[in-house]
Amino acid sequence: MKIELAFDQLPPDLDAVRVDIHLEDASEADAPARRLRSWRIESLPLERERGTVIDTALQPAESGPELTLFVRVEGSTPRGEVRFINTTSVPVPSDDESSPDDHLLEVPLERIV
Repeated sequence: MKIELAFDQLPPDLDAVRVDIHLEDASEADAPARRLRSWRIESLPLERERGTVIDTALQPAESGPELTLFVRVEGSTPRGEVRFINTTSVPVPSDDESSPDDHLLEVPLERIV
């Protein structure tokens, strides 16, 4: 499964970022999400024209838990550090909703000021 990072207020002088992606189980009501898997990309070049796409190698979620993605992005510009985070839940599609080879999941990221 591939995810596209949709940035809000992307600085023009930011060329590469560090990305932390967490797969979480949010199926238990009124409880914090349980982290199932995490991975980091130390230096991801940004694609401004086409959007920045990451191949996560995740398979669609099997029936059962409600799986979501949590993404945090950090980078540096000459003016200082820049941080982004997804503020909305991004559910991972179930195996009957998509094909792992061609599904593109958009992750909206908001800049932390």
